[in-house]
Amino acid sequence: MTLKQRTLHLVGALTALALFACSGGDSSPTAPGTPVMQLTQADLQVGGESVAGQTLGPGHGQGQHTFFMAELMLDGAPAPGHEVWVKFDRPGGMMGMNQGQFRLYDDGTHGDPTPGDGVYCLLDTESRYGCHGANMRDGEYHYDFWGQHQAGHESNHEHVRVWVDQN
Repeated sequence: MTLKQRTLHLVGALTALALFACSGGDSSPTAPGTPVMQLTQADLQVGGESVAGQTLGPGHGQGQHTFFMAELMLDGAPAPGHEVWVKFDRPGGMMGMNQGQFRLYDDGTHGDPTPGDGVYCLLDTESRYGCHGANMRDGEYHYDFWGQHQAGHESNHEHVRVWVDQN
């Protein structure tokens, strides 16, 4: 088969794939009857104040804990009984970044003040994930929040960034 023939076959296959994807059938992101799960709020607080989108100076929040929270809705109502996760990337660690993920809770533990209200929380008392204090590295801290339905559906993502400048 010549290069021209291969190219024509590839273009034909891509065209068919595009037509199938745009057909409006079951290819929609949310199939009919699928619950609509939405993360409506995500925030980081140090000492009771939001630090989302801010630049933190030397020693900001030293002696305080970082409080992570996110509100999850299902079909427009609070969504207890599911999962909310946060993936983080922050300066330092191996290869210049410290990465991982952790879970928020809506069960009255881990700093969650009201169980079952659809507001998922984590109080970082060990400073494992936060972005404050005297020993924090300069740079940009990324936090990606999302919800997970019991049936495996994932909500939208909310991104929160904080900058640390110890100078």
